[in-house]
Order: sequence, then structure tokens, then C-alpha cells
Amino acid sequence: MKGLKFTFWIIVLLILLSMAWQNIPPLLDTDITLGYEIWKVGAWRSEPIPLYAVIIICFLAGLCLMWVIDLSTRMRLRRQVRALEKELAGLRAQGGYDDSTSLDSYADEPFDEGNGPAEQDATPPKQ
Repeated sequence: MKGLKFTFWIIVLLILLSMAWQNIPPLLDTDITLGYEIWKVGAWRSEPIPLYAVIIICFLAGLCLMWVIDLSTRMRLRRQVRALEKELAGLRAQGGYDDSTSLDSYADEPFDEGNGPAEQDATPPKQ
């Protein structure tokens, strides 16, 4: 099944590449003019710009916009991580655990509702 999916996606990729290759000349030959007009009072027109340049510029502008949006998300998540690390350091200090020891080493210790390890119950199990 994995080989069938791989073959399918290779065929799709080859078809898309052949379509792109066949449509290169219209992109190179086509120029567009950008313009802006306000109620036929003032008009602005640019020099003819190749279509491929407009496509590349739009792609790069979208890439930059998404990077800025992602940057704000990453900064917010970084602040949350710092706050959680401070909270963890405080809890470790409160519990008397060493910062150099990983939390995995404490995984086998049972804990009760208090701050330390639970003591073994002295009552025999019910039968």
C-alpha cells in the first residue's frame, strides 16, 4: 500500500510539473499594468510588470505576513513556557527536590495529597 501511494504521488507530481512546464511561455510573455483610480478624478498606472514577477512578489508577501503572524504566536508560547518553568522551579524548591535531577527519576515514588512521598499503609488488604 505504501508503494502504491508513493507511485500515485510521483505520477501527480510529474503531471503538475509537465503542466507548469507547458505554461511557462505565457508567463514570460504576459505583462500586466497595475492601476488605481478614484472616481475618475485621479488615476495611477504602473509600468508593465511581467506576470511571473507579480506572482513571486505576492508569494513572498504572503510568506512574510504568515511569518509575522507566527512570530506573535511563538512569542506568546515562549512566555507561557518561561512562566511554567518558573512555576516548576518553585514547586521543586518547595518539595525539596534538586534542580539537576530530572522528574523521571521521581516517577516510581507514590505521592499522597501532601507534599512528600506517601507512607506505606500498615493495614492488611481485605480478602
